[in-house]
Amino acid sequence: MSSAMDTSLRDETAYMEMVQDRKAKILQIRKEIDEQKEKLERVQKQVARSAREARVTRGSKVPLLEERDMDLREIRSRNKKIAEKISEVIQLFPDIADAAESYFIQVGLPPPSANPQSRSSSKSGSVRSSARSSPRSSVSSARSVTSPKAVDLGLGLQLTSPPGSRPLSAASSRSSARSSRK
Repeated sequence: MSSAMDTSLRDETAYMEMVQDRKAKILQIRKEIDEQKEKLERVQKQVARSAREARVTRGSKVPLLEERDMDLREIRSRNKKIAEKISEVIQLFPDIADAAESYFIQVGLPPPSANPQSRSSSKSGSVRSSARSSPRSSVSSARSVTSPKAVDLGLGLQLTSPPGSRPLSAASSRSSARSSRK
């Protein structure tokens, strides 16, 4: 009986030490969060001050395009993180997937993907984004091959480029004319 009591006391002591250790870690993390909040507030004030100075310099009273662009990027980033978190929750609780999808459709948003992209490598993400923004995609090159573009020079004449070729700009035609004179 006394050995069971000793074991119980040791377990209780170990548990209490673990609780105290966790409380100390929580306190440290809260302190770090407070420090980060202070830093964030300072940076936000500095950004607001710089934005006001830029508006005054340009003589504008409304937010500049750069400010609106930064706000839009921030909102998109936040929305992407939220969608990833929702996707993770749906993976943990698959029974809510249908309801969540219907809610997204009701408000006109695409439902979150089944596989959150937060775990993918940054290289594959950059490859995906560069492939998306590539001006030489197969669709655009197929369009330029199948339909010739009309070129209007403002002289009342209309010329069409042969299929598969790119129309020359005025600058490139001038440079080719110079090189042919030499």
